[in-house]
Amino acid sequence: MVRLRFAVDERFDLASTRQKVSARVSAPVPLERSTWTCRVRLGPPIDFDRPAYGEGPLQALVLGLNKLGIILYCSDLWRTGRLGWRGQYGGYLGLAAPTLLLDDAPYPFDLGGTDHRAEVEEEASGDAETADLLVEETYFVTEPRSPMQVRLYSPGLGEDGRWRCRVQIDSPIEIDRYVKGDSGLEALWRAICLVSGELYGSPLWQAGKLGHIDEPGGFLGLPSPASLAPLTGHSF
Repeated sequence: MVRLRFAVDERFDLASTRQKVSARVSAPVPLERSTWTCRVRLGPPIDFDRPAYGEGPLQALVLGLNKLGIILYCSDLWRTGRLGWRGQYGGYLGLAAPTLLLDDAPYPFDLGGTDHRAEVEEEASGDAETADLLVEETYFVTEPRSPMQVRLYSPGLGEDGRWRCRVQIDSPIEIDRYVKGDSGLEALWRAICLVSGELYGSPLWQAGKLGHIDEPGGFLGLPSPASLAPLTGHSF
């Protein structure tokens, strides 16, 4: 039996009880060819255990988080105000809501686009201690064609008591940054949102010189932030 490593291991509150709802999303693992998978697990009383599949590790992770958001924000527990996070029930759960649910759960996939504490980022120094590598995805730039790596590291607690997730994007975009959140889950989805914004918002992508699997200037295997959806035609 393969022992899964988890990208997300979160606990949500249940009203009128000390019981918690566990939520886990596994780190992406390869299957065959270019297919990767993440497993999404929710404990009782929701009881959910399903895989998410993607063409690459980052897409699999994004689709796993998307599936987690759908299950949580569509649950009777959340809709009746009995499921919460950090003592607040029936509201934001530390995770962006998929686009089709924004009328009921107005928490878009966008940095600074939610009704909680403002996003905080800090630059990572070159010799900063890092957590385990969670995702490494390869993109390509044209003229001449060359690879560009994107890396996400497992969320960890910072010295200030907040969670942070390290993001690295190689040259020619070239960033190395920590994205913070009030949980590992929140830090992770914000980090993915940062990656998405940097890629789709780059002059390279907008000039048709950045690609993933298909032709450059198209879909990069992950949704764009809500603020860029009019440009890209898709979001979380």
